[in-house]
Amino acid sequence: MVLDNPDPGETVHVFNQVMKQTISKDLKEQILARVREGKETVAEIGRQHGVNPNTIYNWISRQGMTAGSPLLELSRAKKEILFFCR
Repeated sequence: MVLDNPDPGETVHVFNQVMKQTISKDLKEQILARVREGKETVAEIGRQHGVNPNTIYNWISRQGMTAGSPLLELSRAKKEILFFCR
């Protein structure tokens, strides 16, 4: 599908390729702040903002939030619970 006038932040598929979207510094900081709160999983936050969770995990690792941080452990625990409850 090709969109003539995509909404800001909307991913556009052109001939089975995905164009990269530009994420503002403010939105990135907002997303990371929500991740730090630990109330939602990274996947949930990513879905709400249209950002791939892997991108968010890359930002987290660049900011020094390590794999042992409570924030990431909570997100992974929620993910495992959802997986096993299916």
